[in-house]
Order: sequence, then C-alpha cells, then structure tokens
Amino acid sequence: MKNLHLSTGNPITILGIITLILTSLILAFFLNSRSKNISSLELLARKNKFILSFNLQKRDQDNFSQILEKLNLQQSIKDGIEFELDATSSTKLSFVTPAQAKLRVDPKEISYKGSISRSPFSQDLSIDNLKLPDSANLAVFGPDFKAFLKTKYTFPKEVATWIDNNLTSSNGQYLIIFGQDANTALLSQAKETNFDSLKNLRSEDQQPIYKEETQENVNFHLINLPKDSKKITVTFFQIGEWLYFVSSYQMAQEILKSQKSLSTAANFPKLPQDQTASLVILFRNTDQNPLTESFYNLLLDQKKENVKFLEKIEKFEFILKGNKFSGLINIK
Repeated sequence: MKNLHLSTGNPITILGIITLILTSLILAFFLNSRSKNISSLELLARKNKFILSFNLQKRDQDNFSQILEKLNLQQSIKDGIEFELDATSSTKLSFVTPAQAKLRVDPKEISYKGSISRSPFSQDLSIDNLKLPDSANLAVFGPDFKAFLKTKYTFPKEVATWIDNNLTSSNGQYLIIFGQDANTALLSQAKETNFDSLKNLRSEDQQPIYKEETQENVNFHLINLPKDSKKITVTFFQIGEWLYFVSSYQMAQEILKSQKSLSTAANFPKLPQDQTASLVILFRNTDQNPLTESFYNLLLDQKKENVKFLEKIEKFEFILKGNKFSGLINIK
C-alpha cells in the first residue's frame, strides 16, 4: 500500500477535499461496492490516517492501468493508498467516511455512483441553470462561497460587511473560475440590493475607490482593491434576482455576455429545474481553454509541475444529493 502525505491547508473546503484535490489525485476517492461483479473503491478513516482500497474486476484492471499511465501516476495505486491530511481537512473528510460506490472503468472514462456515511450539508437546494462563459474551467453550485472570496481578496471592512449582508441566499450560490487569469465570479440570488453604502468608500489615503459604469443597460459597481503591487477592480452588478461578484471589470462584462447568450451548450448544471442537490461540480480542461498557472495558484497553492497529471483530465463531474453522489471523470 502506498503512503502519501497531502497538505490541503488552503480553505477551499466547499469545493472539497472530497472532490477536486483528492478526486484528481487518485481519480476518485469514494468508489466502492461489495458486489462480486462490480469494480469498487472504499475510503476508510483509521485514527489520523485514511485508507483507500481498490477492488478492480479483471475486465477493468487493464483499463485502469491505462488511465494511470495516461495520468503519469504509479501503477501501485491499484494496491491501495494510505495518506494523511492536516488536522482541519482530516476532520472534514472523516465526517463523511466510510464512503462507498460502484465503479465503471472504460479506457478514457471512469463513472461512479455511491454514498457517503452522511452529508456535510444540512439540506439540498433548488437548482437554477445558468450559462457559463466558454473559458470556464470550474463551476460549483453549493450553499455559500463568501468565505472563499475572503481568503482570496483583501476587502475593506465596509466591503466585507456589505458582502456578508448582500451575497446571501437560502437557495445556494454559484462559483465560477474562468479565463487565463483564473478570474472568479460568484452568483447569488437577491431581491433588492442597496449599493449606496459602497459609493463613499475611500482608501487609507482617503482616495475614492468606488466607481460606477453602465454597459448594455446594466450598472456595474467597481471597487479598487490593493493586491501586492497591483490594484484589482472587483465588480458587482445585478440582473433580475441575481447579484454578481466578479474579480475584474473586464471579466464582469464577459460574464454578462455569457448570461445573455442564446447558446445552451454551456449550461450549468445540466439538471432539470425541479431537481435539488447539495453540491454540483463541473471541472473542464479542454484544448481550447486549458488550465493555466493562475488556476493552480488560486485553487491548490501548487505549482503546475507538482500536479501535472491534471493536464490529462478533460472533465470531472460530481453531484451530491443528500448522502448519495454520482459523476464521471473523462481522460484526454
């Protein structure tokens, strides 16, 4: 059994230790079934360690070996993996173990369906489909992403309070990472939004940091934030009942264009409107819009060379409803 030590101190937990990092690292960490005719994988917690045990049927072993080879991962993974996490991540992952699911392995695709011991979320949420920009590498539907924003951007106290009061929805939120610079967009339902409290914002040297622009009959509310030696301009705007946060003014216009597009090719999530879910994740890494260094830095705090196998994963889908999950991984 292979031993690993994984560090996941970066607070991206809602995107999940359960999903992006571990799933990408070992293909899918929560797949298992006791059936003698179905391949499986099981995740168990043992004190301060976790154990992944594979049970691959003969017909799937060659396909799984091919996938490991394409990802430049060691074949010894098939014998199982024992790994450790930091204390916070370990607590969160232990909460959902044991995890089990059925597994189907094709030469370029792994699909899975199973269950965790209990859901990390209090309830499922109603789903509204939205349109993604073509350059989206990651889209996530879940309860709340404000904490993620606060770890990535340094907001003045007044802006942080405004975000807490306005970027709040009992129906869930959408987080999108897109573009060459790994721009961030957060979409949240809001009936009425009061932007007046932002208009008098000043920097430490008492310079105005707020500006308003209008494009295509939409008011954009721009706020300059310091980031290292450069300034970034985060942007808020509202269309109907949806309030948008975007990490740059230019990309806010890109998000606006995608929402007004008549195309349905990039809808997320592709689920019936009357369905509910706790968490939905779509990861895309196409030849037209590949992962960039900025993506790795934003989400994983890792250099591209350290997780180069991600380049070989074209798509990852994950849906959690209650304690049941399903999804697939496509290999290039």
